[in-house]
Amino acid sequence: MSLPRSVRALMGTAVLCVLSLLSVSCATDELDDACDAGCVAGEACQDGGCIDEACVGVVCPDGEVCTGGDCVQPAVIIPTPVEAQWGTKKENGEVCAANRDCNSGTCADGVCCDSACNGACDACNLPGNEGICTVAPRGTACDDGDACTLEDVCDGESATACGGTPKACNAPPDQCHEAVGACSEGTCTYTTKPVGTACDDGNACTSGETCGTDASCANGTLKVCESPGGVCLENAGACQPETGACTYTPRSPGTACRAAVGPCDVAEVCTGAGGECPPDLKQPAGTACVDDGNPCTTDVCDASGSCLHPVLAMGTVCGAGSVCNASAQCISSCFIDGALVAAGTTNPSGACQVCDPSRSTSAWSFKSAASQCRGAADACDAVEFCTGSSAQCPADGDVAAGTSCGAGSICDASGQCSANCFIDGTLYASGATNPAGACQVCNPTLSTTGWSFKPATTQCRSASGVCDAAEYCTGSSAQCPGDVALGNGTTCGGGTESAWGACEGFSGTCGETGTQSRTVTVQACFNGGCQASPTTETRACTRSTQGSACGSSSTGSWGTCSYSGTCGESGSRSRTVTEGFCSAGTCQPSSRTETEACTRDTDGITCGSTTTGSWGSCSYSGTCGEDGVQSRTITERLCSAGTCQAFSDTETADCYRNTEGKSCGTTTTGSWSTCSGYSDSCDESGTQSRSVTTRTCSFGSCSASSSTETSTCSRSTSGNACGTQVGAWSACGGFSGTCGRSGTRSRTVTNMACGGGSCGGASSYTETQACERDTTGASCNDGNACTTGDTCDSGGGCSGTQKTCPGGATCSNGVCPAVCSAPDEAMCNGVCTTTSDDNNNCGGCGNKCLTGAGFFCVDGGCICLGFKGPDDPRRDKALPRCAP
Repeated sequence: MSLPRSVRALMGTAVLCVLSLLSVSCATDELDDACDAGCVAGEACQDGGCIDEACVGVVCPDGEVCTGGDCVQPAVIIPTPVEAQWGTKKENGEVCAANRDCNSGTCADGVCCDSACNGACDACNLPGNEGICTVAPRGTACDDGDACTLEDVCDGESATACGGTPKACNAPPDQCHEAVGACSEGTCTYTTKPVGTACDDGNACTSGETCGTDASCANGTLKVCESPGGVCLENAGACQPETGACTYTPRSPGTACRAAVGPCDVAEVCTGAGGECPPDLKQPAGTACVDDGNPCTTDVCDASGSCLHPVLAMGTVCGAGSVCNASAQCISSCFIDGALVAAGTTNPSGACQVCDPSRSTSAWSFKSAASQCRGAADACDAVEFCTGSSAQCPADGDVAAGTSCGAGSICDASGQCSANCFIDGTLYASGATNPAGACQVCNPTLSTTGWSFKPATTQCRSASGVCDAAEYCTGSSAQCPGDVALGNGTTCGGGTESAWGACEGFSGTCGETGTQSRTVTVQACFNGGCQASPTTETRACTRSTQGSACGSSSTGSWGTCSYSGTCGESGSRSRTVTEGFCSAGTCQPSSRTETEACTRDTDGITCGSTTTGSWGSCSYSGTCGEDGVQSRTITERLCSAGTCQAFSDTETADCYRNTEGKSCGTTTTGSWSTCSGYSDSCDESGTQSRSVTTRTCSFGSCSASSSTETSTCSRSTSGNACGTQVGAWSACGGFSGTCGRSGTRSRTVTNMACGGGSCGGASSYTETQACERDTTGASCNDGNACTTGDTCDSGGGCSGTQKTCPGGATCSNGVCPAVCSAPDEAMCNGVCTTTSDDNNNCGGCGNKCLTGAGFFCVDGGCICLGFKGPDDPRRDKALPRCAP
């Protein structure tokens, strides 16, 4: 049976104790000391002694004691020395487990100590102070009892001076709590932000979220997916919460996606495998398309699907008296020698031929005999007329030489009309002087056949020098008057003046009045010559001496330099200077003050007190950072560059905090995933999931842990496409003409739709596409009467073999032109003509007449106009006469 510690303690004393039924009485107070020394495992201190923990609160009847929680009769106790039970007491500094181990009665920090040493910042085991309670060094970790301070340390001066850094409350649980909170009993609390504050719920498919009354981030606007980006995608899509991207379901195969935009285009439908409409297909090149109503174009599709209207060759006949021009217009014109000629245009090679579409659109037509082919260029030129049978205009001729061609003008031998004089058989130009009289001139305005007198103001002899006079005509004599000189003394040239000399002759340094002189030269005639005559000229002059230096000057000594402030480096000093200056012609004394700059070096001189700032807050790297730094500013003031400048330096110190387990981020809940897991395209029940992430500090860094949450979801599939039924293609048809290769065929397409979770219901439409047939070799008609054996070619066109005409001629409207086969025959204006016959050698065909020798084409024959009568209008008097 084990005894209570209080009883065992009595057994170890040397003092006789008496047991009674009520209590144990001893003659010493070692009972309380034993309890104070600390109880062993399984014991508790009660009423100054150690008892069995099971006996705490147990009250036993008189005469019994509690043991193991039971009340029993006490046994006889035999006293035992204290040392026998607890061992020998230890001195201060020796290792101990409890106060009872030490002579001092105090066991602190694992050694016997001279005092209890129970302050937050004292210790009994410091090196060199074993057994003595001393203050712990600065920076020793401690606990100030305030759960809202971190990294508590001692200041090294007091046993109770323990303090730490206030706990930072800057990690709110979510976006709807204020960023900075308040600490209470070690726990941070944060105020909720006002309802309506903007936030982000982490779902990329929502925007404009705000904080609600429950401090949750919600009420965002859901992104609407209505821009599929492809005509073969359904207009309504689904937004992906993780990225905010919209996804769209492809439309059913056969859905029309591009209509035919013209007769050369083909309609396209969706394939069901992608969002883009298939490539745009076109009708085969060469397929006939819409007629534009223009007789100068054809109408066919090209390879790009455009209905083109290429123009026919320029000059193609498009109606009576009309041909096509380069702009595909059917106009009344001629097409001659590969060029388009406007109606009424004269043949560039023959002034007497013209384009007359009413007679021919492919050849020149003769102008009538009354047509003027060359007008008179001037009064000395003759007018020429066409013959009606020749392409060329008769040779150009002039009127007879000497014919008057206007007032004061005559025609010369070359046919030119000019204002000249013809005197005594000689032609003189207007303004020419009579070789026999300097005062007569050719003046056609007065006479074209004799000399005219020059006006009396006309100079007939110029002056030979500055002292000679010019002579003038009298207006009534052909000769110039005799030569005469100017009279003596007449000015004959400009006078000259030398520069004025220097002003001189002043009285003294300050004198202002003097004199100056110069030379003057004049020019005059004498006995017909020009001579020079010089004279001297003088005048008074002045100068200004006001302010000029005069007399002696004196200079005083420099004064002391003066500066601005302690740091001033630039100053000045002054002295008095006395000088003499001219004033109103006399020398007057004048004094002035002269100053100059002076400098000194004040760099480095103290100009103010040094200040030390307070330590700043500890800064850490992130929410979980445990090692940080704090700083303060030290500022001293020194002279620099002439001013008092503040020079600051920053002093830093390390600091520490414990962040283990601290919340370091908002618990985030991901957006629900897209509802999925459907059994088929019409199934409406599925599942969705989202991730939940929490963040706490661990070993100085923020760690995240995630879990997945799932939920059931549903969708509406009513009306969704769930399949397509396609019928067989019809036969190819709708070909254009005998050789047409391109046609169309059609089929019925039925689209199925969901209803009530299953596939049913239907809508149908007709789908068409292009098709081809091979017509190569089939008989056809190309519309050209000059081809035979017309057949269809591989391109869908119709063509035949060109008809061959004798002599290499070209077939026209199925007929070959006549061929001239006899010797010396040629086709002239559609008739075989013998060109060796003189009557056929001029006009529209054959050789031309020798007009330079006086021969001209008349009625198809070359004749000499020299044999015509003198009044015949066809006779050209300017041409040489020709032999009969």
